[in-house]
Amino acid sequence: RIRSGFAFVGLVEEWDLSVCLFHRMLGAAPLALEREAVRQAGHRNDRQLISKLRGFTGPGDEAVYAAARERFRVEVRTVVERLRLSKR
Repeated sequence: RIRSGFAFVGLVEEWDLSVCLFHRMLGAAPLALEREAVRQAGHRNDRQLISKLRGFTGPGDEAVYAAARERFRVEVRTVVERLRLSKR
């Protein structure tokens, strides 16, 4: 589903690149707010949830993340190539 069930897949650890890719793919202009470190320190509820999980991951977590990461990388390469070709 990651490969075709979503219009866009971004990665939190690649926030700036994800925002740029989102706008390139879906066509809206970036907002200044998107360039800021959104929730940089984390939200209190996030820390509580992470603490409760104690490192637990579900059986499909790694596979889903790997598929999302690969799709993200392919889409970045595709957009970069389109930009490169359009400048010829």
